[in-house]
Amino acid sequence: MINQLININESDLDRKIYRVFNEERFFQLFDNNELVLVRPKLWEDPFENFLMNCEYEGNDGSKFKIGFRDKFYGQCWTEKIESDAMWRIYASNKDGFKVQTTIRKLINALYTNVKEFPELSCFIGRVKYLNRNKINQLLNSPKEIKRMLLDNTGRGQASSLLFKKTPFNHEKEIRIIHSTKQSTNSDLFKIPIKQNDLFESITIDPRMKYSEFRKMKDRIIDYGYKNSIKQSNLYRIKIKSIKLDM
Repeated sequence: MINQLININESDLDRKIYRVFNEERFFQLFDNNELVLVRPKLWEDPFENFLMNCEYEGNDGSKFKIGFRDKFYGQCWTEKIESDAMWRIYASNKDGFKVQTTIRKLINALYTNVKEFPELSCFIGRVKYLNRNKINQLLNSPKEIKRMLLDNTGRGQASSLLFKKTPFNHEKEIRIIHSTKQSTNSDLFKIPIKQNDLFESITIDPRMKYSEFRKMKDRIIDYGYKNSIKQSNLYRIKIKSIKLDM
């Protein structure tokens, strides 16, 4: 499994990671028993996948783009336990559900469900955040780019999807990445999952009314989920009496 880790040490395998889904996406996990990876072109930041989106020039002057860029799928997680931005960005309607797992459990869920050459196509990695100078250094290093994009182990191509700009470093992002042998028309790659095995706990949006939280908790339990379900206390504050000398 060590070969599937990029920018991650073996000692990190049991680190907790998190992802927030809105209500619709969350209950799709339980209805379909699937985790859905998407093509990087669907990621919101236009900088994503920039090495595979670049135009390249051969020795004969001919120009081309990387042919296998649409064979990759990924999903973004975070090492950050919680933040106000996390809830607001991923659940703008105050209907967020945060699931907790570990790096080990997430890569195992992918690896064990890929039948052909999972060692060459299944990876999990920590995102590197680059400032403008680092980005320019990389773009001006054709040998390094060639090493990544032509790597026959698959690690190089996967690592090319693990760059973001420095202003996003608060996200502390972890990405699971899979490459397929052939391009398909689908922008989605689905992994069968067992929620009780993969999700160690579920935390529900702190902005949700308590009565709605109870309803959602009961709904999750009805699916057979047996692990912890709680509401985030991010905005909760205990009011106490303060004695003032008057």
